[in-house]
Amino acid sequence: MQNVGQTIRENLCHLWLTDLTVASVRAVPNVGTAAESIQPITTETVPPPGSAIVNPAVVASNGLARYTVDVVPSGIPDSDIEWSIVEGAGNIQFYNTGNKGRAVNVRGMSEGGFKLEADIAGMTLSPKPYIYGTVLEQTVTPLHIFVARNSDNEDAVSTDQIYAWVDRLNHDYKQVAMSFTIANIKYVTSNEWFHVKDSQAFADMCSYTNNTGGLEVYCVKTLPGAVRGLHSDRNLTGGDKRRGLAVAANALSTTLGHEVGHACGLADIPLNNLGITLVSEYLVGELNWSGGTGTGYYPSDLKHADLVKRLLMCQGSESRGDIPLGYVRAYIGAPSPSVVSVGVNTMNRNPRH
Repeated sequence: MQNVGQTIRENLCHLWLTDLTVASVRAVPNVGTAAESIQPITTETVPPPGSAIVNPAVVASNGLARYTVDVVPSGIPDSDIEWSIVEGAGNIQFYNTGNKGRAVNVRGMSEGGFKLEADIAGMTLSPKPYIYGTVLEQTVTPLHIFVARNSDNEDAVSTDQIYAWVDRLNHDYKQVAMSFTIANIKYVTSNEWFHVKDSQAFADMCSYTNNTGGLEVYCVKTLPGAVRGLHSDRNLTGGDKRRGLAVAANALSTTLGHEVGHACGLADIPLNNLGITLVSEYLVGELNWSGGTGTGYYPSDLKHADLVKRLLMCQGSESRGDIPLGYVRAYIGAPSPSVVSVGVNTMNRNPRH
């Protein structure tokens, strides 16, 4: 079976490739002011299908990232579309094809933030559509996986399922220059692990081992309350024997990535959130904004609730997958929206249980 450390297969000139797509800039013909759209938070992927999430917040140091724009009408030539590095010029540089066209590549040079702007000749865009990002060193985190086996010698999950979960994990974390390898898979015969009935049983299971130098992942048949994934209390200090995470057999493809997000210090954000309220810089946060007033360069009818569904730390949505650069606001038991840590700026990219 293929080594999971090789699950990120896309490469260009033998450099780490992070595909990065700026959603779209649309010019509407015969309208005085063009309608533009550029979305830093998205769950879209670029070809080949599933290769990478568009608009990752992070470009790996010495890695490549691709930004693309969809300009409508299609008759606008690539030569009229120009990208500029307006902040952090020493941190990234345009690579190979230069800075013009519907697709441009950039290379991460030095750690630090950057800001890109898109400009279309003949259009007065004020401010111009922009996107923030940062260059960070690539990290590798080992996974120590424990599979529950009942007294009838039935495994809670199959090895193929584990590899599929880790494949998706690497797909989702490619956007923040993180990767994961399977250090080992061990099988533990325990009916209490097979069906974890309560929080005490979960804590006991997570106490099986600690200080592994990576993350402890427990694969079980069911978890309390029919939840699909569970992470120990994030307030527990590093090295505490009760730290760990569990994934149930009925987990979504994104569940492991969501629980790893908790190991990195990220918080849950509710799925049903802010109703029909449209996105705004206040709700999305400055680092995840794209310029302009109102809804900026997000689609003018985009509801904040639908944007939240795109986040990896959103609860209960398999369509999630994005890890933004900064925080996003949500209602969490308070009369006004609270700042929720779902982005790279509050993330521990070297998680250890």
